[in-house]
Amino acid sequence: MSSATILFALLSPTPPYTVVVFTEIMTKNATFSNIDAIFSVITYAQVLVPALGVLINLLVLIVGTFRVKGSYKHYLSNLALIDGLFGLGTMLVTIDHHFRWLIVLPQSVVVVATFFCFVSFPLMSVALVPISLDRYLKICRHNRLS
Repeated sequence: MSSATILFALLSPTPPYTVVVFTEIMTKNATFSNIDAIFSVITYAQVLVPALGVLINLLVLIVGTFRVKGSYKHYLSNLALIDGLFGLGTMLVTIDHHFRWLIVLPQSVVVVATFFCFVSFPLMSVALVPISLDRYLKICRHNRLS
């Protein structure tokens, strides 16, 4: 069985096939501790990567607000804010899902975090439109003057 088939089987929504393939993987010299360690790394990464994203976007928001001049100031700050809210929402939802035994979040916080996750994707797309339009107008104006 190829690795692509195994990956597809692990991601497939049908439980019987997933269990069969997982059992096949386990019989090929893989131990529960190896697989458990892999899933632990993935779970912790699902919290640490959004946390790092929130910190970097906070830095971009501060620098973009106070240091950047011109029309990019508002665009950059807007994108950093939206991306930071998405990272915060992803981090909180992951904590609620995987680390409920360690940290119990209020249900209202989880609902708001889920809302941030769902709303951020369309907002990121909408926030990129003015940047593209601004670049287009500056290129057209530059070509008209020359």
